[in-house]
Amino acid sequence: MISQELLSQIQQVDDRRIEVAAKTPEGIALLQETYYQVFGEHYTQGCGPCHEQAFLKLMKVLHNPLKFIPMSEKKYLLKEGHQVSVFGSPDIYTNDNLTDAIAKDLLKERPALKGSFQIIAGKQVEDEVEEAADEAPAKPAAAVDLIAKIEAATTRAEVQDFLGKDTRKTVVEAAKKRTESLPEEPATKVLTQADLDEDPELAAQGFKVGDTVKIEEE
Repeated sequence: MISQELLSQIQQVDDRRIEVAAKTPEGIALLQETYYQVFGEHYTQGCGPCHEQAFLKLMKVLHNPLKFIPMSEKKYLLKEGHQVSVFGSPDIYTNDNLTDAIAKDLLKERPALKGSFQIIAGKQVEDEVEEAADEAPAKPAAAVDLIAKIEAATTRAEVQDFLGKDTRKTVVEAAKKRTESLPEEPATKVLTQADLDEDPELAAQGFKVGDTVKIEEE
């Protein structure tokens, strides 16, 4: 559960939202420091949408603190900027919504995702790598089993996760064929109040600030 001290700091961001929205030096500094204290990572500086998204994420924590698990209490933590998914599912996980239970199941099914984590079972990944060095290398999955997973992948990212560093010709060819058959993942963005003001039709369709929408190609 998030500490009262952090909640007070987020409340300060809300109380000074005019400075934050105006992007004054003081407002930017307050938002950056609070975001790092809460999420354990920095958002991209100089990025307008990133600034707004950081504010919205903090407000979600402020308004529903009981559902938020501080990064310091998580036993599984992704590297900054990384995201992972469950095989056969459209769900995508970041440090914001990844629970320890989901992370454990993900790593069990897809060990190759280990490279996306900085902490596993409460230990730094570097420590895990050192321990694994003394063990016999694991045998690669049978080509027929790996190809079956590749052919069932629903996104290009999943195909690449399954392929990993495998260089077997049949596996590489299956990955190439499946990748070509899948559409490119569309670009998305998180809606801000400015987007809704600029395009009232979005609000009319039920979209609100914080929703993720696809960006149509021109």
